Amino acid sequence: MATVSHEAYAESSELEVHFIDVGTGDAILIKVPVNGQDKWLLIDGGYDGDGKDQILPYLQERGVKELEYVIATHYDGDHIGGFDEIFPEVTVKNLYARGGPPTIERDSHDYEIFETYRDSVDEFVPTREQKPVDIDLGSAHFELLADGERSEGVTDQEDGEDVRSIVYLLTFNNKFNILLGADCHSQCEEAILPKLDKVLLYKVHWHGKNVDGRASSQALLEKIRPEISVISEGDHSGRPHEPVLDRLRNIDSKICRTDLHGNIIFSVTDDTWSIETSKFDQSCPDLFTVDSSGKANWVFYLDNSEQIFIKIRDAGNWITNNTQVYPVLHNQRVLEAELARYGLSTEVTKNDVPFLLAVADEIGFGKFDLIVDFDGDKMINGNDFRERSPFEEGKANEAWSSFKVESGTIGTEAGENDVETESNLVLGITIGLSIIAIGLAIVAIVRRRK
Repeated sequence: MATVSHEAYAESSELEVHFIDVGTGDAILIKVPVNGQDKWLLIDGGYDGDGKDQILPYLQERGVKELEYVIATHYDGDHIGGFDEIFPEVTVKNLYARGGPPTIERDSHDYEIFETYRDSVDEFVPTREQKPVDIDLGSAHFELLADGERSEGVTDQEDGEDVRSIVYLLTFNNKFNILLGADCHSQCEEAILPKLDKVLLYKVHWHGKNVDGRASSQALLEKIRPEISVISEGDHSGRPHEPVLDRLRNIDSKICRTDLHGNIIFSVTDDTWSIETSKFDQSCPDLFTVDSSGKANWVFYLDNSEQIFIKIRDAGNWITNNTQVYPVLHNQRVLEAELARYGLSTEVTKNDVPFLLAVADEIGFGKFDLIVDFDGDKMINGNDFRERSPFEEGKANEAWSSFKVESGTIGTEAGENDVETESNLVLGITIGLSIIAIGLAIVAIVRRRK
């Protein structure tokens, strides 16, 4: 996504919701047009260091010097960790937070982050923390659905920062609804459910965590049925969880993810809306990812009318500018050393080291494998690998199996029989010929005795 000058942001009639890529954490910047001027809100501040490294540069690029409202949804470190680096550099007019002590363990790093946050509030925010209330700015109304207090019926064991998340429903022009619920789940979701109806955009609760089906629950998703679902997450935690992704796919919600798509900007003007991402020209294309250590992470629905994006994590620092990816049909045996004759060679570009991004066309539905040729020599060798993706039409499957690539052939892990190795084939032929030869010899002996 091209950088836009500060002037391009001035006096716009658009509502913009920016989901800043801070890895595992939340940082949501919202621009609201009010009487020809732009007012800015920031919901959460990412993790320790994200303020200086990610959020402040993002604000400065857009000429943001004053925040009308800052909302600290709860006191987990991945939501307030960057505020101490932001508050000295930007004027904060209002800070909404739950107040009181956190539910965090005192000997944890998150508690240290909380203490640093409170110190920075005392020093740089004149109003200190205020209890959250509804917010009205121009044509934007922020309805407070959960104020961060302990929900009724929550036990001491169930209590925690996540279920105390502050939740807002943003409505623009009386018709575009956006649910912003931080890490809300379980009793928190149950409490806000009666207040909700269909929404256009859903910021997926708790970074796509499943919590035994109690985060982004079926009941919640059936009620709100979002057209777009945005997940703010890093690349290392195992989230978003596949059951959550499946529930979102089952209601035909378009999934956007900061770990795959980068910064995500949702814009509304009059009766239209649009999405931009920092890593793709098209808005939030479906991707699936493969870990180059031989394990896959997430699988996404494939549409054979579109390009397929393959993101590969380089666990061994093997990716170079020459690396190529070859998709081959799952039942296709690759016995020759030359890869060029198999499948479709993809175009590969480096994308935010240590990641590689490949784009493949016209693979179509069905089960297929990926051969990653790290050194780009179009030869199968010990540093390459084959990863099987068992796609069933219309549904992704977590049951991945990895295939070790051996020189001149494709081998499988123990217990896998789908792909025969060349040596097994030769061995089978040899045994078969031996059995035939023994049989013929026995027949000859019997005939002589007769």
